[in-house]
Amino acid sequence: MGKDNNKDIIFSVQYLGGGYAEGNTFATQFIPQPSGTTIIGVSGGSNNIGTLDLYNAFEPGDLRLNTAIGVYKVGQLTYYYAKKFSYPTVVAGSEGDNDWPVLRYADVILMYAEVLNENGKTAAALTQLNLVRTRSGLAAKTGLSQADARTAIRNERRVELCFEAERWFDLIRWNTYVPVMQAFKTNYKSANGNIGNVVSTLNLYPIPVREISLNPKLTQNPGY
Repeated sequence: MGKDNNKDIIFSVQYLGGGYAEGNTFATQFIPQPSGTTIIGVSGGSNNIGTLDLYNAFEPGDLRLNTAIGVYKVGQLTYYYAKKFSYPTVVAGSEGDNDWPVLRYADVILMYAEVLNENGKTAAALTQLNLVRTRSGLAAKTGLSQADARTAIRNERRVELCFEAERWFDLIRWNTYVPVMQAFKTNYKSANGNIGNVVSTLNLYPIPVREISLNPKLTQNPGY
């Protein structure tokens, strides 16, 4: 993520490493389980890692790729992990001091680009999109249709904000959560049964039972 509290950070959750019980364990939560102590110097790992599909979503020459995603190979297997949260010298109970970004300026710019494009102001939207692209070493997008601009903006959000807990909210907002996750299941033949249960019901949370008991006129969301 670069230096904490840099000019891109609007709001973040602050952490303090060094054994004060105020650090984070992001470094171990975002690396593949088989990596042992190879990546960060302490044992750890999880299944909270990336995919080849995400890796390939970065365009050739994108300066963000090597700082956002690391590649770890063991035997015939290749893992893609969140390098933006890793650091090589995790000590004191695996605590790190990387802050968690809640809102970044790049996120605001891309939200603004999305709003402009959805309101038919595609040229203005591309101007905002290109602020993020050009600072990442990519060529500016010009002359796109509204549909193509929408695709470009959505992919830009995917790569710029990867591993920052934004993707699910984006997919829900775009109403693409179910088809995207079903495609993931098909493409990767995942053994995780939860992926097979991605249905339109999950686009909404259930209304709490307590709220329904307080107001009998409330109708539970479909599927719950």
